[in-house]
Amino acid sequence: MSSALDNALRLLELAVPALVGAGCGALGLFADPKAAVSVLNRYALYVGFPALVARGLLLPSASIPTEPAFWLLWPVALAITVALSRGVSRPAVGLGAVFGNVAYLGLPYVAAVMGESSAGPAALAVAVHVTGAVTVGPVLLARGSGQPPPWTSVATRVLRMPLLWAPIAGLALRNAPPGARSLAGQGLAPFASSAAVVALFLLGLHVYAERARVARVGRSVLGLVAVRMLLAPAVVLGLGLACRAAGLLSVEFVRLHVLLAAMPLAITTFSMAHDADVEADRVAGAVVLSSLLAAVMLPLWGALL
Repeated sequence: MSSALDNALRLLELAVPALVGAGCGALGLFADPKAAVSVLNRYALYVGFPALVARGLLLPSASIPTEPAFWLLWPVALAITVALSRGVSRPAVGLGAVFGNVAYLGLPYVAAVMGESSAGPAALAVAVHVTGAVTVGPVLLARGSGQPPPWTSVATRVLRMPLLWAPIAGLALRNAPPGARSLAGQGLAPFASSAAVVALFLLGLHVYAERARVARVGRSVLGLVAVRMLLAPAVVLGLGLACRAAGLLSVEFVRLHVLLAAMPLAITTFSMAHDADVEADRVAGAVVLSSLLAAVMLPLWGALL
């Protein structure tokens, strides 16, 4: 119980920027909250979090996982989760299983719960999650809309993601001369430190701006939320424990992957569903509901682990 309380308190600390964002929305400080969310989202996705990932790999305490299971756990779990969710819902459930809020909420939460030493592995794990999301997500939506998967656009989307290249840049800088490595760390620091605050602020603003969608879509969001916050982490936990029993993965890395898998739907899923014209309202409602439920579900998963 004390573990669940500790995790809840850490999540509450992270919730302050989100509450401020929601409060700014309620006070009408933004003439167009959706436009503000879009701008902040681009900053966090293309600048803040890539800087956070790269800098995380430069920290002296950051270790680089060498176990193959660390890199394969999420892709295998993702395939299993998507396969299991096909029988219970429509394309949006597959998208929800694919794309969790691993960067905006996952990185700061893992760092708060597991400590600074988790920064490097967490950054690499997030890169694996995001790569899988931007690869598989558009394919699922294209199939849901009755169109053939846009393989060219999928490849372009993946290659244009800074989060894909950030770990490579971080690893390259890690092996640079000490002076260059220190200079790079100082240059990345202000952007890296802004990432979590900006992302959580925009999450709060987004939740407030889209609050009416939950009531409009009703119970249809529940299956999507259950897949994201129950099925996905349960599959990762089962595979992780099997890898641990076989001596292929450490307990800490199992814990890291499960916490990331338990994150609510990423805000980006709504943009993807809206662009594809596939169940956009349902996805938006699930983003809001899962973000609210995270206050309860993440401490419970943390206590279980």
